[in-house]
Amino acid sequence: MVAPLNLQDRTLSLAEARVLALLRQSGPQSRAELAEHLRYSRANITAVIKNLLARGIIEKLGLGESQGGRRPRLYGINGRLGYVAGVDIGATSLDLALAGFDGVILERLAEPADVHEQPQILLGRAAGAIERMIEQHGGSAEQVLAIGIGVPGPVQFDEGVLVAPPLMPAWESFSIREFMSQRFSAANITVDNDVNVMAIGESYAGAGKGIANFLFLKIGTGIGCGIICQDQIYRGCDGAAGDVGHICIDYNGPVCHCGNAGCLEIMAAGPAIAARGLGAAVSGESEQLAAALAANNGVMTA
Repeated sequence: MVAPLNLQDRTLSLAEARVLALLRQSGPQSRAELAEHLRYSRANITAVIKNLLARGIIEKLGLGESQGGRRPRLYGINGRLGYVAGVDIGATSLDLALAGFDGVILERLAEPADVHEQPQILLGRAAGAIERMIEQHGGSAEQVLAIGIGVPGPVQFDEGVLVAPPLMPAWESFSIREFMSQRFSAANITVDNDVNVMAIGESYAGAGKGIANFLFLKIGTGIGCGIICQDQIYRGCDGAAGDVGHICIDYNGPVCHCGNAGCLEIMAAGPAIAARGLGAAVSGESEQLAAALAANNGVMTA
């Protein structure tokens, strides 16, 4: 790994940011390919590449296929520039990944967790896990350039804090960004709703790639929805645009953990699915589920 960028070096021009985004999404490109995709002049793309090379953000790679003349030089993101970490905080799990600056995953870690724990405890575990993964690859915390954190609740994105999160009330208004910055002072830390993160991922490199408008629905301990509108994530004014789990679908339904009755989440999320399956197994309504219950030592999961 090379030394991490200082704060001044991190400022990119619009042209530099667009080149970097294209290389990240499409892989190594020649100068001509970059200019064609971005509609830049040859002089413009040459200057941008020169600046990015000088700062170590991109690097020269091998030669591409000939288009009738000399084989073109390819350029790609410098994966050795620093580390990027991803943290997925779920209701019952903590999942982490460490990647190089080029996005290539170096290591993953998953362990059980309880989102009802105090944020200092759970985030402390996440920070410690990131530090251990980096050490195993011969790096240090100062080389972490960015950390993305997904949390199961509405997020005020500009501030990076949760707003009235039903599953984790102790986290409301807690500054996740400030806490993690104490351990990773050089990192740009982004906090967002976990389903928004998943929707962005699908838009960038999954089933939603190339689709301008779609909904991403997640069913787990809770139910959430990520909204991609005109190629951008739509959060709403308070970060709760996709919080469909607490739409009431039965005013006479069971009381949800948010305090309201008959929410979609309490009726149809993972725990509700497991409870209905358990009832069908115990009552004899489903021989298949009864057999599964017996085989799993009396435990029924979604």
